[in-house]
Amino acid sequence: MVYALSHPAIRVDVYVAGAVELKAKLDKGELDFALCTEIMNHGTVVHRDPVVWVTSAHYLIHEQDPLPIAVNHDGCIFRKWTIEALEKQRKAYRIVYVSTSVSGIIAAVENGLAVAPLGLSYLPKHLRALGPESGFPLLPTARVIFHKSPATDGDPTIYFERHVAASFRKNRAV
Repeated sequence: MVYALSHPAIRVDVYVAGAVELKAKLDKGELDFALCTEIMNHGTVVHRDPVVWVTSAHYLIHEQDPLPIAVNHDGCIFRKWTIEALEKQRKAYRIVYVSTSVSGIIAAVENGLAVAPLGLSYLPKHLRALGPESGFPLLPTARVIFHKSPATDGDPTIYFERHVAASFRKNRAV
């Protein structure tokens, strides 16, 4: 059920940003909750998502040397994992596209501009994953973690956290 319908007295405003910015706002008390990937150790893990290399189904961009990559902003764990994996394998790369959004990264891959790391749950059917059989190193599994401000407590907090976790479980089952 949609949270707003089941809890009409609770106001939910959404602020989308990178995990580093969300953590800073949470620490300052500017946010009650933050849903982040891997930036902090405390919180409740609500989803695990294997990170895979993705490429276009129509272009051979993944065969270029150096490898053109699309990544998120500095501070994003996916960017860190990508660069570490490529450097460990001594695979030449160049960053050709930087975006703060998953949709921007997907657009770069769709248009044959780059290869990118992406959570498997975000992989559109028209893109394809690359693995060791294609010469690409394995990437870690991301943990999506629900964080709450120390000032936030009580039943609404518990219900909202449960709702978020249940939403991830439901979407995995689809």
